[in-house]
Amino acid sequence: MNQVSDSKLAIAAHDAGIVPSLTMPFIIGKDSVQMKINFDRALSELEKNLIEFRNHTPDGEIILALSPKIFNNNVLIELIIKHKISHIEFFERLEQKDILIIKILKRLNIKIIQKYLTIGATSIEERNKSYVDAVPHIDAISLKGPDGASRVINTNESLMRRYEILRKKLPTKPIIISGGISTSAEIKQYLDAGATAVALGTVFALSEESSINREKKLALINSSFNDVTKVKAGPMYQNAIVFTPTPDTDYNNSVGLVVGRDSADKGLIFVGKGIDNVNAIKPVAQIVEELTKDV
Repeated sequence: MNQVSDSKLAIAAHDAGIVPSLTMPFIIGKDSVQMKINFDRALSELEKNLIEFRNHTPDGEIILALSPKIFNNNVLIELIIKHKISHIEFFERLEQKDILIIKILKRLNIKIIQKYLTIGATSIEERNKSYVDAVPHIDAISLKGPDGASRVINTNESLMRRYEILRKKLPTKPIIISGGISTSAEIKQYLDAGATAVALGTVFALSEESSINREKKLALINSSFNDVTKVKAGPMYQNAIVFTPTPDTDYNNSVGLVVGRDSADKGLIFVGKGIDNVNAIKPVAQIVEELTKDV
């Protein structure tokens, strides 16, 4: 939900009875000065959204997604504490050096979620011992399938197969499922299989409260997962619909995402397979009601 989930969407999600998220993007610049400018701008935007969210709901749960690489910033940590972030989702791997910070956050009753993009013989936890050491300190795993928006890794395993393998590896760890889910039946399928929760992005990115330009939403609704391409993001690729190519200047295509969010026909939008089941722009409350009717 990078560049899409803001306070308006987070408030709508909270009011509809689900846990919203905000993202602090991973910042890269051509030099240290530019990186600081980009970081301060992103931090200011995050603070603005958190203030608006907390003005509406002083104690509601909210997830902040970020990279552990930017987590050594005291201002960011103070912001997390001040605005009572309930969950932090790390979308890149935690290492041994991060464990102390995790322990501090947990003493503040902040839950830690680690995103997995793959499992099995090529998984990060088997390649990186320090990552294994971090796992016991994590409260939940967010397992993403190959059909999600943004960063994905396709190792020819379905999302359900990934879940089954991971559940066997970590039988007691809460697991959140995400990636291409967009129907009530799919949500029920994973909850019945034992998942703790299910996370969705694309269906809410195309909601009435989403910050994406309305004409762009209509164009996306008339598209399908067949229109999704893989765009380069540093060493990885991301699932997106590209309207006009934009320079990959910041690792996470944030420039293109901002243009895509704000314009009718330019830039790019991260999109997953959930787009195939979105046929109208609806309020978040209606989407949640439809998605939970059979759960």
